[in-house]
Amino acid sequence: MLSQTRRVFVILLSCLVIALAVKPECVFGQDTTIFIAFQDRPIYLGQTVSIPLWIANYTHPIAGYSVLFAFDRPGLLVFDAGTVSDSAGTLTSGWEYFEEITYSPQSARITSIADLNLNGQPGPIPSLTLGETLVFVRARVPCNADTISGTVAHLEIEGLAEFSDPQGNLILPVSATRGTLTLTDPLPGDLDYSGALDVIDVVQAVGCAFRGSCPTACGSSPADLDCSGAVDVVDVVAMVGYVFRGAALPVCP
Repeated sequence: MLSQTRRVFVILLSCLVIALAVKPECVFGQDTTIFIAFQDRPIYLGQTVSIPLWIANYTHPIAGYSVLFAFDRPGLLVFDAGTVSDSAGTLTSGWEYFEEITYSPQSARITSIADLNLNGQPGPIPSLTLGETLVFVRARVPCNADTISGTVAHLEIEGLAEFSDPQGNLILPVSATRGTLTLTDPLPGDLDYSGALDVIDVVQAVGCAFRGSCPTACGSSPADLDCSGAVDVVDVVAMVGYVFRGAALPVCP
């Protein structure tokens, strides 16, 4: 009885950990084995966005998975063939087999299998791995997307997400929560889309003004504070004043 109580406590705690990061509706029960959730996040026109797929694994080591996912709003985000996923820095980084299939601009599948011989490669995901990133899903917000700020798309698991143990047995049940992606107007000067104008943006703006190395999205740059059509010394001075002295930013005419 004590062991069962501890297990339910671990499930509750791990759901709280994921909820603090991605705010999903945490679905669990005494038979829960795996819980996965896409992260909620803002998106911007012209941006290629990486969306973490978080996992809480309770009971069995995971040696392979296959997940089909899709957007519910065509055109707001699209998958480009060959660039749907990124495993760098995740639990599956360095796994022996990794495949991505793009079925349409709105639908794709990722399949990955661990190296069970452990030939210098990461092995299966241990049980009680809670609140870590399984893989990043990459998508692009086209410039001709619905441009109304606040437009929402959801990235959700389609059908059954399949996970297997080192013996090839399916691990069931799997609970999943979709991610909410909200089209957002970038903050003026926020070149790295971090949600704040800071020193990093100032450094990038200097590159824009003096070296011409300016990141743009859909033909414009958030660093063009006065909407003159170019990032110049006036914009850099305004950004420095805002970051270091709290001065007001210029307003576009």
